[in-house]
Amino acid sequence: MKTFLNRFVVWAPRILCLLFAGFISLFALDVFEENRGFWNTTLALLMHLIPTGILLLILALSWR
Repeated sequence: MKTFLNRFVVWAPRILCLLFAGFISLFALDVFEENRGFWNTTLALLMHLIPTGILLLILALSWR
């Protein structure tokens, strides 16, 4: 039982962080609703994905 609890405590935050990163990435999809050119859409998409990148960077640094 203790092994299951230890594994749960280690993996639950990692999985929740990945799910949250996926959730906030969904908000970047509103960029495609506006009628912009290719480069403006790409730039707007990258700007909307900055919080996701920061979150994934924090997750990668704290993985251990």
